[in-house]
Amino acid sequence: MRAEAVALAANWAEFLRLHAEKLYAVELRENIAAAHALAAKLEAGAVPDGETVRDLTERDWAGLDDAGLVHAAVDVLEAVGWVRRVQEPTAGRTRTLIRVHPDFRQGGPA
Repeated sequence: MRAEAVALAANWAEFLRLHAEKLYAVELRENIAAAHALAAKLEAGAVPDGETVRDLTERDWAGLDDAGLVHAAVDVLEAVGWVRRVQEPTAGRTRTLIRVHPDFRQGGPA
């Protein structure tokens, strides 16, 4: 009986883990949702080349209303070549610009 009880408990734990992953998928993969939101804005031509993370956060777009989410979205999209970060020195702190791939720039090629 003990082996059966252990197997039943293991199966139940696996079921609960899978169920929890489904329930919390959005929170666990927040970066992917943010990347989709930013990608939609890029495809719509709503993101000018050279914007900063702060600029994008201040637009208060759904899914991109927090600097952490914008950074997470840029991380994902940078990995696939849609954007890249460029550090620009200023009199104070270094500013990070988001450079947009030419295919997604306003007025750029379709």
